[in-house]
Amino acid sequence: MKEGAKQTVRAGAKIGGLAGVILFVVFGLTPALFLGGSGAIMVLAAITGGPVEPSVLMRALIVVLSVTGIMAVAACFTMVGSAVGAGLGYVAEAMSPSRASSSEEPAAKDGNKA
Repeated sequence: MKEGAKQTVRAGAKIGGLAGVILFVVFGLTPALFLGGSGAIMVLAAITGGPVEPSVLMRALIVVLSVTGIMAVAACFTMVGSAVGAGLGYVAEAMSPSRASSSEEPAAKDGNKA
């Protein structure tokens, strides 16, 4: 792959990652907060064997588990956005006029038209 093609794919991945972060902030932050908090409560209830007591340790663990859940959802949004952006970068490079003209030149030199 040529350097220009690599730059196109890298730019697509960066733009896709940024779009993933924006989509996370707009659509995923509130569900991630809700699911992270309720998941933390369920995990701690299973560990303690009953209802979670409102102690400082339990509250700290709830915060840590909630933030971990939010970061996991944000990472998923970002990675999927980057993958989609890289794929679109490949498609854009494959369909670019400079790529089409360079792929036809070797066939014309050999005299083979496929």
